[in-house]
Amino acid sequence: MVQFTKVTSENYKKGFEDTHNRFRRYQIKPVCSDLQSQILKCYAENKGQTMSCSNIASLYIQCVDRARQNSR
Repeated sequence: MVQFTKVTSENYKKGFEDTHNRFRRYQIKPVCSDLQSQILKCYAENKGQTMSCSNIASLYIQCVDRARQNSR
C-alpha cells in the first residue's frame, strides 16, 4: 500500500508539472488597458451617444490590432 501511495503521488506531481508547463505559455497579458479605461468611462458619461466616443474607440481598436500583430 505504501508503494502504491508513493507511485500515485509521483504520478500526480508529474501530471501537475506537465500540465503547468503545457499551459504556462497561455498566460493573458492585458493590452491597451489605459485606452480601455478611457473608452468605458466615455461610454458611461455619454449614454446613448456612442459617437461621442468614436475617437477613443478608434484608438483602442488600433492599439488592440497592433498588439495582435506583435504577438504573432
